[in-house]
Amino acid sequence: MRTQLARTIINLSRGKPAGFIITPRELLHLASRAVIDQTLSRLVKEEKIYRLCRGYYTYPVKKGSSRFLGYYAPSTHDFMKAWMEKTGEKLVTHGAAAANYLHIDTQVSMGLILLTSGPSRKINLGGCIIELRHTPNWLLMYDETPEGWLLRALVSYSPSVYDSLLSKVKRLPNIDWEKITKISSMFPSYLLNFIHRVIYG
Repeated sequence: MRTQLARTIINLSRGKPAGFIITPRELLHLASRAVIDQTLSRLVKEEKIYRLCRGYYTYPVKKGSSRFLGYYAPSTHDFMKAWMEKTGEKLVTHGAAAANYLHIDTQVSMGLILLTSGPSRKINLGGCIIELRHTPNWLLMYDETPEGWLLRALVSYSPSVYDSLLSKVKRLPNIDWEKITKISSMFPSYLLNFIHRVIYG
């Protein structure tokens, strides 16, 4: 019975995109919650599935050629897409990564952080720890666009360094400043003042 249940759980990923996520609640038609939890725990120990956090699981991804085939954790991109689809929460890159994308800063963050509309939590993606941090909705509105990156990059800095960033930000290409000002009523005062300096001098 439990071997068949384990096989059924593993087969759920067939034909699904990388990063596909399941929850124990979705499996209650197969067995009792206790049996499902025990089976999931065994599959995690056998590295047949990954436990992302309490109540969420994903599958290894097959990669490589026929000679060097291996199984790996899904990419961060695939995880983000699957998580948003499963939970309805929004995920975007943290300000440190956004600053790198815009070439405002070249320092590399020591840990992987994503901003979310959902609760803060830690995700274990096959041994890689991803920190999800709850953040205000206005920082999520422009997703992975230059405008979204800029806002998230700026709030990741202390306002005390804004003077040193002013010329870099003014020279940024492809920023739609009208989109920025459209939501400026939501900004904290220090950010609003800086944006005014950038746009109006």
